[in-house]
Amino acid sequence: MQDRRNFIKLGAGGLIGLFAGCKTETESSPGETSSVLLSNRSEQTWSEIQDEFVIREGLTYLNNGTLGLSPTPVSQAIKDRMDVVNATGTHSGVEAGLKTALANYLNVTKDELA
Repeated sequence: MQDRRNFIKLGAGGLIGLFAGCKTETESSPGETSSVLLSNRSEQTWSEIQDEFVIREGLTYLNNGTLGLSPTPVSQAIKDRMDVVNATGTHSGVEAGLKTALANYLNVTKDELA
């Protein structure tokens, strides 16, 4: 069984590997082969990223194991989508196409599906 310390080491190693090759738009040019680490981003860049989150200044949120904080554009998109679902009663807008495909697959009419 894996303990927390090993889990954190494994996770940290994975994150380092994941972000090691990330480049910023301003720090890389087309055809450039060297990697720029995320830690090389300017304080201005990190400030802009922080400004996308609605959280009290000075608060550090570390509970991302379940439902974490979302940047403002993500929260707004979720709210907008919920408004569409509440107004139309559909979740994705593709139900009709799925129902047709399922009916064709089952060799029945759409009206025979619940």
